[in-house]
Amino acid sequence: MRKHWHVLWLAAGLVSCNPSPVLPVALELFSVTPASGPTTGGTMVQLLGSGFSAQTAVFVDGVAATQPTLVREGVLTAKVPAHLGRAGLVDVRVEQPMTDVAPVSLPKSFRYFYGTLDFAAGPASTVNGASPWFIAAEDLNGDGLQDLIVSNYSGRDLSVFLGNGNGTFRPQVTYLAGKTPFGFAVADLDADGKKDLVVGQYAADPLQVLYGKGDGTFEPSQAVATLQAPRAVRVADLNRDGKPDIVTANSLNNTLGVVLSQGGRKFASPVTYPAGNGARAVAIADFDGRNGPDVAVWAETAMNVSIFLNRGDATLSAGQTYLAGTKPVSGLAVDMNNDGKVDLVSASASREPVLVHIGNGDGTFLTALPCGQDVYANQIVSDDFNLDGSLDIAVANYTASGSVSVLPGLGNGRCGQMVSFSAGNATTGLVAADLDRDGKLDVAACNSNSQNITFLRSTAQ
Repeated sequence: MRKHWHVLWLAAGLVSCNPSPVLPVALELFSVTPASGPTTGGTMVQLLGSGFSAQTAVFVDGVAATQPTLVREGVLTAKVPAHLGRAGLVDVRVEQPMTDVAPVSLPKSFRYFYGTLDFAAGPASTVNGASPWFIAAEDLNGDGLQDLIVSNYSGRDLSVFLGNGNGTFRPQVTYLAGKTPFGFAVADLDADGKKDLVVGQYAADPLQVLYGKGDGTFEPSQAVATLQAPRAVRVADLNRDGKPDIVTANSLNNTLGVVLSQGGRKFASPVTYPAGNGARAVAIADFDGRNGPDVAVWAETAMNVSIFLNRGDATLSAGQTYLAGTKPVSGLAVDMNNDGKVDLVSASASREPVLVHIGNGDGTFLTALPCGQDVYANQIVSDDFNLDGSLDIAVANYTASGSVSVLPGLGNGRCGQMVSFSAGNATTGLVAADLDRDGKLDVAACNSNSQNITFLRSTAQ
């Protein structure tokens, strides 16, 4: 009696042929739970599938898992071996001994992620400004290190912290930035090779621009355009003339604002488009593959996100509107399901899931998928925190205790189990960057009530 090994990869079946007419033998692997673990191994995983027996073997990245146990029909457990390489995705394979059946190798595989998603609290930096609200990370002085910028909307200024490259920062320098500085963007507005700051306002005050000197310092702020509470600001070349334009979400008159660059430090008068009530957040990306960058605007009171498609002539046309949660105050335009099309992510300040709107690639989007739960968002960012090839979402939870929640993306528009980390009191903003130069994405969070910046250092394996 001969024995052969069937080799099976995910999402594929295997059929055997015997001289006598018998039913095909199918060995299938449907899922592995949990789908990730530390590089040191030792995680007990459950495999769901069919065709399993007490002799079924499990291999992770070519190394045999230990303690394979048939729990019941279609359910197998095994302990994941240690990984010799760095954190990342590997293949999971099951092999089943069969009698008088020729082995067949099929091309697809199930994936398992070696590595953990974890952060440790690092040193905090005090913000000498009232109500720190939004935060960004950029290399402002060209030394290759990440610096931090924070808007203090009750303090009428911005705080700039130049980085030391080890998760600590030099004492802050503050700059006046209008009466109620709120959301802001970092961009080279005047094409001099130095990064500038474009600062929105919580109230009906002019946009402010602080032109950078290239050494981490800035000129006094200059008013650019008066808009009705431009609380969110983004910069992009909307008309594809090689000059950066300014886009805002204006809360008091419920509009999207466009301020076109005329070159250097000159800008045209603002043009506005009707958006939802309480326009609060804005994102820019090419939603339909035509005419350059398009715009999405989230409206807090209207509870929706509106799409504006670029005509290619410096004007926008109103597209569809989608429900976006109870109080959407932050949004992103990113590819959450790895299909090359831009999706939307909506986050509300109302203890509910983040919503993911899968894009069709033509400027339209599907009904939103819930992601996580009990999130009280003020600012969200997206990046691959666990290096598994899919974007994750991090949320600043604006609650009394304050926290940062990370929602690991599964690569299909959905999220895995949410993980939360303590920050300061009333966490209002966050940014992802490698602040200590160890090759991992850290998080810096600003906290309104405790008036500080919390450094969360990635300890992922």
